[in-house]
Amino acid sequence: METERSRFILRNSISAILWLALIAIAYILFVEFIYIKNPGFWIDKFYGQPIIIYSIYVFSEFFFGLFPPELFMLWAVNKGSVWGYFANLFFFTVVSYGAAHVIFFLGRFLSSRFSEKLSKLQFYQKMLPSVKKYGAPLIIIAALTPVPWTTVALIMGAIGFDYKKFTLYGLSRVARFIVYGYIVFHTHHLL
Repeated sequence: METERSRFILRNSISAILWLALIAIAYILFVEFIYIKNPGFWIDKFYGQPIIIYSIYVFSEFFFGLFPPELFMLWAVNKGSVWGYFANLFFFTVVSYGAAHVIFFLGRFLSSRFSEKLSKLQFYQKMLPSVKKYGAPLIIIAALTPVPWTTVALIMGAIGFDYKKFTLYGLSRVARFIVYGYIVFHTHHLL
């Protein structure tokens, strides 16, 4: 039983780390081969229109994390003052954590409305026992890595995962923003 749980956690952690590495490599390639050739274009295009960036971020967080939050942290760290960066980081954290809670309850609502249809789906029947069994590690992995955070929140709501436990394990999302925000700040602030 414990080895099965360990394999589940290890498999999902490795997958998440590979995604994180892929995102980091894509960012490095973007900076080295695209941004550096014409930084003025990118600054005018993105840094001059914060409302668009905030809107994209909120949309992304509510719709299955289309863009990793670290991209927005990179935008914020290059935008201006230190206090502005930390204000943006706080905003990103609150939106991400809050979006997951809204999506969690959406999962509960959809599950109650469509429980009969869901129970007939093979995918749902196959995944439900694993998700129920490994819910806590899955929440923590999704909160800390590029695994789609709101997708996991939707699933946890749909299977009836305990809301208090979801809230507690979901705090690891805040830890992600603190750690990644610190790393982004210290690696890019003086650039």
